[in-house]
Amino acid sequence: MKRILLSVVLSLLCLPSFAQKINFTNNTNAWSMIDSTLGCCIPYPMRFTTAYYDGKVTYSGHNYQVLHYDFGACMVREENNKVYVIGNADSTERVLYDFTLKLNDTVFTNYEFDNYTSWVSSIDSTQLYGIWYKVWHFDGIDTNTYTNATFTYRYNVIEGLGCTNGVYYPAAPYDYAAYSDQLLCFTNNMGYTTGFSNPVLSYGYDYTNSFDNKTSCAAFQPPVTPPTDNTLGTKQTAGNIGNAVVIPNPVDESSKIVLPYTVRSGTLVIVNEIGRMTINMHFQDKTSISIADYIHNPGIYFYHVTDNQTGKVFSGKFSSR
Repeated sequence: MKRILLSVVLSLLCLPSFAQKINFTNNTNAWSMIDSTLGCCIPYPMRFTTAYYDGKVTYSGHNYQVLHYDFGACMVREENNKVYVIGNADSTERVLYDFTLKLNDTVFTNYEFDNYTSWVSSIDSTQLYGIWYKVWHFDGIDTNTYTNATFTYRYNVIEGLGCTNGVYYPAAPYDYAAYSDQLLCFTNNMGYTTGFSNPVLSYGYDYTNSFDNKTSCAAFQPPVTPPTDNTLGTKQTAGNIGNAVVIPNPVDESSKIVLPYTVRSGTLVIVNEIGRMTINMHFQDKTSISIADYIHNPGIYFYHVTDNQTGKVFSGKFSSR
């Protein structure tokens, strides 16, 4: 009898860990998306993209997770049911998701000649792993002040998971993704086999796909489940290593080159825009490299990071004011 009671108690103790509500910044989260623009508008096949967490960084007194994706990386943090992001375009922190929005609340985003205005047109809910999550449906208008043209768009946000048109949208679609992207598969340490009780309409190019996670995860092979690097306690994607990126950019006193994985033995070379070498250094066992101490003059710089063990080269550019 005691053994039976003990088994019941242990089972109950295990339930909260499985049934814990998903946070957007859980470092085991991974997203798989498809870029439907490439499949519909130009003669190229549709492109699959992934996003995953790999590493942490402290900036302006806040702790951020580094979210890698196929075009680079951004820094995200979560506080008081809001997700904040700093992207590649500048070092400005923006609200990526606000999980407290109510019906008719409005969200504004602008970049160069485009002003994005979207509002909560309806609020729904769906169940995943036995827990209910809110679903916000947005309608929006993109106004181009240069041409005076306007465009309408839509998107959804699932509490804890993000937008079904790409996890970086809609805070800064010019910097991270376009609303033609569609979420295929969300997975974390709880797996992906359980679908939504109420499928979510996945707005994209044709505005007709319903996202239930289970079906699209099963259809997308292999599912995006980055293997665990036990040396870091973080996730990496096998066969789809991202590039090294400078965060924040333009450079300030906290800027680092964030590597896509732990480089055991590497070389960093930085040159300025006229080809003069600024730094040529060897390093070991690094996931990021601080560069602020080496950049003293304003301008454009180019970096090359070489993994001496594998021969992989990561390169890019950054600016200094």
